[in-house]
Amino acid sequence: MDEKQPLIPWTALRAIGNSTAVKMTIFIPVIGYMVLFNEYILHYLALSSHIFGSTEIQSSSQEAHVSWRLVLLYFGFCFLAGGAAIYQFFCPAEVKEFGTPIDYISAMRPQMGDVMFGRLESTLSKHKNCSKEFTQFQKHMLDRQGRYSQKADRDEIFEAYKRDVLELNFRSLNASSPILRMVTAAFYVVGSIILAIPSLNVFWKVTEISIPSLFALL
Repeated sequence: MDEKQPLIPWTALRAIGNSTAVKMTIFIPVIGYMVLFNEYILHYLALSSHIFGSTEIQSSSQEAHVSWRLVLLYFGFCFLAGGAAIYQFFCPAEVKEFGTPIDYISAMRPQMGDVMFGRLESTLSKHKNCSKEFTQFQKHMLDRQGRYSQKADRDEIFEAYKRDVLELNFRSLNASSPILRMVTAAFYVVGSIILAIPSLNVFWKVTEISIPSLFALL
């Protein structure tokens, strides 16, 4: 049995892709554009900076400028939204719902009849990436059945064969659309890095302020 796994399978993206918070980022690009780059809202942000003396948002030459931190947050969420959109549209439903082959087999095996299983066999036999492995499964199952005359033994072998076929199907789905998987992972990584920049900047500034105060108390 070929156990070779893809570099970044869909299951590696599942925890992030199934997260409610990440799903919500799909709306961020539109909402962010409406808020950050709306001239009327920027006008009130600039007015607020005059009233409260904020140095983050200033008015210059009658134009309002958005904080670079807000811009980075916007673009960071845009990258996460791109990855989330690809995951939602192209990740197989079976992988979204089940995180491991064991969970998939446990859920699908009791409700999979002969007709449904026959369709699955037909699909795998024509799949370019796993048709050879599927053929080996069939040959191995028939060889084992040929050694036993008792129906109970033959049925047990066939049940093991069904589990192997379901596991193969899950692996093939998990390794599907390799380019989209790479793009999704890249979007998540780039978005996370961009989002980390404002946080690290704030952390550094707070540290600069706090450390002298702490030493002063010693």
